[in-house]
Amino acid sequence: MNYAVLIPARAGSVRLKNKNLRNLGNKKLISWTINFAEKLTSKKKIFISTDCQKIINLFKKKVIIIKRPKHLSTSKSSTEAVIDHFVKKTKNFFDFLILLQPTSPFRSLSSLKVAIKMFKRYEVNIISVSRFTKEDLKKPVFVIGKKKIIKKSQIKIKLFQKIINKKLHFINGNFYILSLKKFNKKKVISYKFIPLIEKHKKNKLDIDTLKDLQKANKFIN
Repeated sequence: MNYAVLIPARAGSVRLKNKNLRNLGNKKLISWTINFAEKLTSKKKIFISTDCQKIINLFKKKVIIIKRPKHLSTSKSSTEAVIDHFVKKTKNFFDFLILLQPTSPFRSLSSLKVAIKMFKRYEVNIISVSRFTKEDLKKPVFVIGKKKIIKKSQIKIKLFQKIINKKLHFINGNFYILSLKKFNKKKVISYKFIPLIEKHKKNKLDIDTLKDLQKANKFIN
């Protein structure tokens, strides 16, 4: 089965300006994801979907650039619309897609390889998740086994113990493995999927604020 790695990286960001090009350690935030993808597969299978000219200039020799139109580069643009644009540009050449968000700089290569094997065996979407803890109160969560998505609303602290007892997990954004044969612009989490549990704390980090970036820097220092 043939697959591609897609890194979505638009220019604008609401809470942390130019976050994809911020420095994390001695390299750009997006470089962490590109370097990881290079360990996974060849250059001809790694794509960046972006409207950012600086990202294009910096990385056009390392990956394949998918120039994203402005109407798919706003804060309201959906991941599904970006994937659909990618599919059209690549003429649906790939069987499945590994989506890596540049805001998740830390990943386990062995975990992703396990996920790829799972996908090839079951042909069901595989999504990275983490165990729900007190610091994750505003995350969307679901029950392992039932794979039921709970509405993205803040969970009151008094309900925290009940949540822990139910062993809830949340989608951490670390990676998504998605079938392109079955893709039809629906929300990727609305499909049947197998959750792959990521146990390492740093791998659930999704950088959206300056505080998140500072936390990430602590992991590498």
